[in-house]
Amino acid sequence: MKPGFALKVAVSVALLAPTLALAQIAAPRTLGELKAEVQERADRHVYPVSQLEPAEVREALGALKSLDRDEWAAAWSAIGDRHMAQARKAESNPAETSKHYKYAFEYYLFARFPLENSPGKVKAYEKALQAFAAYAKIPYPPIEIVRIPFEGKEIVGYLRLPINVRPAPLVLTIGGLDGRKENASFRNDAYLDHGVAYFSFDMPGTGQSTIRQVVPGAEREFTRVLDYIATRNDIDAQRVVVYGGSWGGHWAARL
Repeated sequence: MKPGFALKVAVSVALLAPTLALAQIAAPRTLGELKAEVQERADRHVYPVSQLEPAEVREALGALKSLDRDEWAAAWSAIGDRHMAQARKAESNPAETSKHYKYAFEYYLFARFPLENSPGKVKAYEKALQAFAAYAKIPYPPIEIVRIPFEGKEIVGYLRLPINVRPAPLVLTIGGLDGRKENASFRNDAYLDHGVAYFSFDMPGTGQSTIRQVVPGAEREFTRVLDYIATRNDIDAQRVVVYGGSWGGHWAARL
């Protein structure tokens, strides 16, 4: 093989490699394709719309005329607004109120999906937090919204203790990249039936985390939460388990 030929082949492969890599990345979906995929998932009650009603999903999708982020946020937030109004109207009926606050939270949260990267999505996330805070006041045992001082800010988490178990063992739960501590709280309710408490909060770089970027040393936020848990007389600090789902598993392993 001629030396010059080998060099030409190497250069050609180097130039072609990025093209081949890009060819394996799917092109952005059209609005029609996105609508079809979301509705199909809603009809099957699978992630990320497993908690939404198929008919209301169809309504929100029908309002979308583009892939604009703020338009997306507005379409889903409109459904959330309706559930918030229904929750307030049903205040004399705790079960109905709780149901509608939860629905409101779910629609607002999907309005900011997969992350808060536009003004409309930021507003939707703020509404989601408000809806969950309203929901948290209703169930028994109650959901305690905990605020832990940390580096001039506050770590916000949710603590729920089982009835008549003191001090209670606890599961510290860490969600994934596009989930939030509120999602984890809904999933964790089953622990209470077994006399186990839970504490959920947002991992670094997500939700209300005080650490906005995942950087070396970010696990110090988890250490602060564990230190706080150790100060609670109603929690058995000798029986604390850390559970991480998806990317949260990375942080659980580090702890």
